[in-house]
Amino acid sequence: LCDNFYESKSPISQMLFSRLSLEVKSKPFLAVPGNHDFWITGGPPGSVSDQLGNGFMQYYAQDTAASLPRAPVPYDFSANPEARQIAAAGNFAFSHQIGDIGFFGYSAAHGWSQLKPYAHDFCAWVNDTASVNTVLILGHWNADNLGCVDASTPNVWAHLRSMPGCKEKLVLYVDGHEHCNEVTEPGHGFMIGGNGQGGACEPQFGFLVLESGPDVGTRGLGPDARADYFEVARGDRDNFDKLQACLARQ
Repeated sequence: LCDNFYESKSPISQMLFSRLSLEVKSKPFLAVPGNHDFWITGGPPGSVSDQLGNGFMQYYAQDTAASLPRAPVPYDFSANPEARQIAAAGNFAFSHQIGDIGFFGYSAAHGWSQLKPYAHDFCAWVNDTASVNTVLILGHWNADNLGCVDASTPNVWAHLRSMPGCKEKLVLYVDGHEHCNEVTEPGHGFMIGGNGQGGACEPQFGFLVLESGPDVGTRGLGPDARADYFEVARGDRDNFDKLQACLARQ
């Protein structure tokens, strides 16, 4: 959900990814851009060194909407970075199914008017896919600010849950932006924005596990989902060894 690295010249991200095994790299990987992936200082108008999303969409290469009409070229390079234009919205819009969860990821830097056609297509696909019980929206911004207008994750959640195809499903969202890991909207909204750097919360590092299926939950009303949060560290408290031992026992 981005804001994992704040760097323009530092080799930290390169060092991290170079140490990941092939087995790890072979797992499904979904990433959405945040404000620092367009403007290094955090918002428009930015500076001449900004990548405007062009670096992000290629470094974190994914199956996005931009690749569908352009195969075998997977990107839409129609935006002009020399004119300070951010990369086209289709380079960041994606939809996937893993298990019975339908994932929808997007860029909030483009606004709802540009995002709406991709959301409509996604919900139409969900409508035709009976094996999808839960919809999970992946976005960065938790509020409309710093380059985001009417496309924060809570706003997009509200739009999708009213669309035919999606409104019949359980619709959840996960966002970041603020550096906190917390439940923001009980029952449907979660923030995983704390990856070691403090902000609105003390420094946190943890991960969310989402389980969805016809027998999950306690409501007894059919398909449901369960979200569990595992905190690796908070402030000066390190839970890694205890957490690793717990998971090993299970």
